[in-house]
Amino acid sequence: MSLFSDFNIEQFKGKKPPSDGSLTTYKEINDIKRTPIDKQFVEYNDDQEKVFKDIFQQKGIPFPEDTFKQLNNDSADIITKLKNYHGRTRPQGLAKGLGLNLDVVNMDTAKTKSYPSGHSAQSKLSANAFSEMYPKYKRDFMQAADNISKSRLVGRVHYASDSRVGEELGDAMYNHIKQKNGV
Repeated sequence: MSLFSDFNIEQFKGKKPPSDGSLTTYKEINDIKRTPIDKQFVEYNDDQEKVFKDIFQQKGIPFPEDTFKQLNNDSADIITKLKNYHGRTRPQGLAKGLGLNLDVVNMDTAKTKSYPSGHSAQSKLSANAFSEMYPKYKRDFMQAADNISKSRLVGRVHYASDSRVGEELGDAMYNHIKQKNGV
């Protein structure tokens, strides 16, 4: 049974992204265009497992691979449902429709709908869980989650609002687990 089978997805269905034709979305695309691409940063942070494994290795503690995989696998269904529900077009697709050229870092992990950012949600979920397990390294885990989330903007595959709500979703999913387990 999934950790999130009884997660209240409705709260995030109600958090609508800015509409494609809105001034907010147009501003977000222009902000994305001004963000310099750092392909190395983007490609490294695209592999969430490696990012977190590297921290565990640097700290000399065993990586909880089963926990990481369960969190990612179980959260994927919620994220996919929300992406499909909101159906937000990725920045490059929308920019093209507006006659703007938007170079992006091409990644296999950026082929679904845009909102919310799955990488932002899952990295925040993992960072919260790992921080509970190893409070001493909370700053490192949270910095990793922040870098993973930012890398989606640097790669120009998400809007800032996608990442913000993705991070909120990751926190909400973690709080759901804590409440379920009475922690």
